[in-house]
Amino acid sequence: MNKRGISNVIATVLIILLALAAVVIIWSFIQPALRTAGEGVSADCIKLEVKPLSCDVTGDSAQVQWAAGDVNLVTVTAFSTDSAGKVHEGSLVAAPDLLGIVDVSFTEGLAVGDTIRAKGIIETSSGEDMVCPESVVEITCE
Repeated sequence: MNKRGISNVIATVLIILLALAAVVIIWSFIQPALRTAGEGVSADCIKLEVKPLSCDVTGDSAQVQWAAGDVNLVTVTAFSTDSAGKVHEGSLVAAPDLLGIVDVSFTEGLAVGDTIRAKGIIETSSGEDMVCPESVVEITCE
């Protein structure tokens, strides 16, 4: 009987090649997700804290404060959500004062029960503007 098989060396090399091929295939699926995962939020956005302070229904305006964050702040903006769930963006009336407070006006108007949220826009180290996520603080107009 003439039995021939694969030698131990060849078998080991094939197993190593299969393992490497599996790693390459898995990496090709994971790499794009890992690459884009960190692009959405800058470390400066994590340091930035903007929050709505008050809501004036009669004047259709709100006050927002840049409370913390040693960042290069470009601007602060606020959003209102009405009872129907429609979101309206406010426009800045003036630059922040010494306490970091800005007035934001809403051309669509504000009503009792509307909610106000804020977010900041910062300049990154590469010179590009980045819109940070909305603050977790939310106030309701009364």
